[in-house]
Amino acid sequence: MFSECEVIKIYGSVFNFVLLTDFSGMFFFFGPGYSNFKKKGMACSYVLPPKIKSDLEKSSRLFSVHTPFYQIKGNRKINCLDWSVPGNHLGVGLSSGVIGVWQIDDEKTVTYKKKRDFTTTRSSHKGGSVQSLSWNPNVHEEVCAGCDDHFVIVWDIRKKDPIHLISTNSIVVSVAYSKDGKYLAIADRTNTISVVDGRKYGVIYTQKSDCSIYSLKWSLNDNFIMASDKDGKIQIYSIKDSNGRVLSKKHSITCHNGSCYCFDISSNGQYLATGGADGFVTLWDYKSLTCIKGIRREKPGCAVTSLSFSKDPTLLAVGTDSCDNNTFIDIIHTQSQKSIHRISNKDMMITAVKWHPKRAILAFSDISGKDRESSHARDDSPSSVLVWNPKG
Repeated sequence: MFSECEVIKIYGSVFNFVLLTDFSGMFFFFGPGYSNFKKKGMACSYVLPPKIKSDLEKSSRLFSVHTPFYQIKGNRKINCLDWSVPGNHLGVGLSSGVIGVWQIDDEKTVTYKKKRDFTTTRSSHKGGSVQSLSWNPNVHEEVCAGCDDHFVIVWDIRKKDPIHLISTNSIVVSVAYSKDGKYLAIADRTNTISVVDGRKYGVIYTQKSDCSIYSLKWSLNDNFIMASDKDGKIQIYSIKDSNGRVLSKKHSITCHNGSCYCFDISSNGQYLATGGADGFVTLWDYKSLTCIKGIRREKPGCAVTSLSFSKDPTLLAVGTDSCDNNTFIDIIHTQSQKSIHRISNKDMMITAVKWHPKRAILAFSDISGKDRESSHARDDSPSSVLVWNPKG
């Protein structure tokens, strides 16, 4: 379970801003709206406002009853998954170079059928493990896959063969379409960010990062690309500034004492959440880039490898790697920053989590218990995608 930080001293409070530190030596900066603190000697605690407390109780009741998992089994390691923009397709990327696509049957039930498997192997290259997926927001049947064979592949799931093939300098670690679908961003192992035209699929901009990149996303207005890196930071690049410079670094925020593996932006532009090797989740005000809360695991050393906001975004799903044979997904209530539910199974290791874009449905992938210890070294570990539908 994620626990609140043990606050040992208030350093200052000016205009509702409070700077706090905890026993781990990390500092947290609380912005406006987080002034309801009561002193307890040298420590303090946060008192939830009535509205947030009511929403917390409502969200907790959502998880009092839930349907069983819907399980999609695979014979290879599942590296990534993503919902299409309308939410009618779920794409899954496997280490075998296969992209599995499942379709929701209708708007009322949560049952799936296999749409088609697409292999990345073609005569032009050998094919490789799928590392990242992103759906085209303009053409809802097109999905982009970044692979470790130095290629990015664009598929139209209505067709047999890929419609575009983009060569990169190295292993592709992350791909992301802009919100308007005009551009595709690609990050590879040479620490290079490339921006590709979303219609002709030619590279138009490139930028070298200072260190290894783990994931990237577009800002909500498509004016910036945000990337998490090995230094525990979120780097923010401007697509084009007032001086005409492209992909110039505009800002960076330090989020973790170690690598920042993942991050997500809420659809309403309220929150930014990051997860890292230090086992922390940091929650930020997206507009001001002010840290709202640092939330840490009850046991140190369990890295946060994947996270996702729900459509509201009332809930944040947080997945971790294997830790003391107790791997789980925490569901965090964003307004109170409290963990309200846990999806736990001693035989699973989480590789990806993703909320449905329009409904309270969570998809996540795991690796079977017998292969967990070797999962980082082997790509032939059997995996599953589980679809979880809470209901009140």
